[in-house]
Amino acid sequence: MVKIVTDTGSELTLDQAKEWGVAAMPASYVLFGDESFRETYDISIVDFHARLKSDSRFPTTSGATYDDFMTAYAPKKKVTGLCRSTCRAD
Repeated sequence: MVKIVTDTGSELTLDQAKEWGVAAMPASYVLFGDESFRETYDISIVDFHARLKSDSRFPTTSGATYDDFMTAYAPKKKVTGLCRSTCRAD
């Protein structure tokens, strides 16, 4: 059996991932000061751009956490192999 895990950088919507049985995890976190948002889960690209225009703080980013990886991969029982692939848009 093959299970697919992706991150939000794949540009699948969360609804598409759920429909297709793909586990999704945040690719990154966007931080405005002390506020942290999981990409796609907690802040959409539209909301991000609105916040960018209205917030005086410049955002920073952080990668996925240990907990994000455990939530995505731990439920996959009897894993016999793992292949992680990343893509670049250039």
